[in-house]
Amino acid sequence: MNEYLNICVSEDTLDVQALQNEGAYKKYPLLKQFVGHEAEISQPQYISDGEEGVVFSFRHENMDLCLKLFKTWEFPKALFPVQPTSAKLLGPFSRECRAFARLCDLGLNGTWAVRCHGWIYLTDDQLACLSTACKRLRLVPGSNVSRWAIVKDFVPSPPRKTDLPEIRAKFEIAKQALILPGDVEARNYRASFFVDLGSTSTYPLPKPWWSKFEFERFFRLCPPKVGERWSIEP
Repeated sequence: MNEYLNICVSEDTLDVQALQNEGAYKKYPLLKQFVGHEAEISQPQYISDGEEGVVFSFRHENMDLCLKLFKTWEFPKALFPVQPTSAKLLGPFSRECRAFARLCDLGLNGTWAVRCHGWIYLTDDQLACLSTACKRLRLVPGSNVSRWAIVKDFVPSPPRKTDLPEIRAKFEIAKQALILPGDVEARNYRASFFVDLGSTSTYPLPKPWWSKFEFERFFRLCPPKVGERWSIEP
């Protein structure tokens, strides 16, 4: 469980109502833990299975939440040698944790991206509960699924064309938070909220994985064009 501690997660409990931290930009982004991390996962429903992880909805204290259970990931050895800590920073779980942590630290949780409720390291019982919701997946130790997950608000509706002005405008929030989005296709949105942060880059990152030039270029050119080729409902 200490694999990502102080790399992209902390053992503190996330207060989703917390106000802005004045030192957020200087603070190394560490996502805090889901308040219900010890609770039974109630009424799990399988949603989807993607490259980065498996997504479920569930109920917690009368709220509909979403749980993204991450698949195991290793830095591609064919590239070049990297320090172990740097390698861990570059995986989808770390990338998503750090982006959500920065938004939480700035008091921007639930604005550009869907509201995050923190990380959870699943127990055997919690994994078994999820496996009952999707029997075709081998959610057991030793499979390609890890125990690391991130909990978010459950937003079922896909984006519509009427959401595009808000989607484009909210890129200013990501820019303010020093988060460089990765995949900004329609599949990573629900309504006007960005929901999949596993390909984002959040400052600071070791060189060569952070480029001020690429950051400024993205926000100068990309946001006005997002959604132009999406096949979505009006």
